[in-house]
Amino acid sequence: MANRILTTAITILLVGILAIAAIIVADIYFPENRVVTPGIEPVVSGQPPVPVSTTYLFQNGRATIAVSVNGSVYEGAKKADKSVTIIGNISDKIWISDSYRAMVNDPAQDTLYRDLLNGFRKIRDEHTLDSDEYLELMAVYVQSMRYETLEENPAKFPVETVVDQAGDCDDKSLLLAGLLAREGYSVALLSFGPENHMALGVGSPDCHYWDTRYMFLETTNVSYVGVVTEKL
Repeated sequence: MANRILTTAITILLVGILAIAAIIVADIYFPENRVVTPGIEPVVSGQPPVPVSTTYLFQNGRATIAVSVNGSVYEGAKKADKSVTIIGNISDKIWISDSYRAMVNDPAQDTLYRDLLNGFRKIRDEHTLDSDEYLELMAVYVQSMRYETLEENPAKFPVETVVDQAGDCDDKSLLLAGLLAREGYSVALLSFGPENHMALGVGSPDCHYWDTRYMFLETTNVSYVGVVTEKL
């Protein structure tokens, strides 16, 4: 009887070991689907703050937004590996969305967003801007930045676009998406593969771009919300 109990215990133990081994092997050879996205690692201290002041035309006057950007964060963003690692079977739609979302919301940029929005809110309150005008204030800030594109150039983190005061369609769309989302606007990145272009969508109950729930907003040049770029 004792031998039978011992044999049973050993069998259960062996089954348990085999089950654990199977899980380990599965994790190695059949890993869970996931996306490793770009991230900012601020460089070691010693980088001075980077002052950035932007003055642009807004309504019947000019608006100025001035911030002091953490130099360590900016340098870390410039040096970051912006490639995306895809593990498992993941669709292009998912990994592209995950990577852009990670770049917009990287926590190293929280202070930058806070300082920018403090400047925008001050102008909003001084001029009693309504929701649409406040949207325009932030949109024109980004639209007024120099359009600059380079071949084989990956998307930049928003902190890079702010300091460089320049970017292409995806750089500027990511920055504006981060600003508007933090102020309660519903936003979506509108990606046009054949045209190699990106714009921003802003949630609207009335004005929709095609069959989406968003208004079209071009970020590469100063234009009104809802005005669609030709051929898109």
